[in-house]
Amino acid sequence: LADEQAVERVFQHLLDNAFKYAPDGNVIIEGWSEGGYLWIAVDDEGEGIPEYDRERIFDMFHRLDTRDSRDIYGYGLGLSMVKRLLEAMNGGIRVEESKRGGARFEFWLPVNVGAEEE
Repeated sequence: LADEQAVERVFQHLLDNAFKYAPDGNVIIEGWSEGGYLWIAVDDEGEGIPEYDRERIFDMFHRLDTRDSRDIYGYGLGLSMVKRLLEAMNGGIRVEESKRGGARFEFWLPVNVGAEEE
């Protein structure tokens, strides 16, 4: 149950961040279904996000390190928009440490059970 354009924007922002902060590493996308939700993970091999900053990165205008603003573009709006888009579609997002050393963003959207039965 999702808006196609909103989901495209979610992927654009998450992949843009992954490639921006892990330009020389791999980016892995995984998907699965669990508990009535479709889950997607975007996993990178960048520097990762400190645990104390993991909730704050979804705040508007929040950047982990503004010293990199000359090298890495952005205003700290993408992840805030991603969270709002997903919540508007009754989904959500979280970030954790990747097993590959970087960041792992997992988001979920409800599955339309009625559509699966058709």
